[in-house]
Amino acid sequence: MQKMEQKIDLNKELILKINQNSTNEQNNLIDFSEKQIVELLDNCYKILQSVEVNSIAYQLINTQIDNILNNAQIEVIAKLNQDYDSKISIVIDSKYQGDLAQGTIISIIEQGYIYKTKELIKKAKIIVSTTNQI
Repeated sequence: MQKMEQKIDLNKELILKINQNSTNEQNNLIDFSEKQIVELLDNCYKILQSVEVNSIAYQLINTQIDNILNNAQIEVIAKLNQDYDSKISIVIDSKYQGDLAQGTIISIIEQGYIYKTKELIKKAKIIVSTTNQI
């Protein structure tokens, strides 16, 4: 009877290890996919900066980006003319903009991403306005 209980305990341990390894592999796969999505989106946004806003190419790429984000339940963080938030953005530079309040986003260098659950994926890199003339 004791040998049988030992075998059952060993089998339980083995099953737990298999499940743990499987979960770790799934987490690694999710992280890898997330990195790929972020890199792809960053590259798409860079391409969009060199394409005319009213062009078909711009609209096609923009629509595909929106679809990818919606399917992955991801939101972009930075929006032009929005106030800077240090929790979700990194200020790369500031420029004088007399007509805007200090700390207003005037340019997005790299977009940031957040899950719809509000879990941060990547901070945005931005340029903000300053009221100080140099």
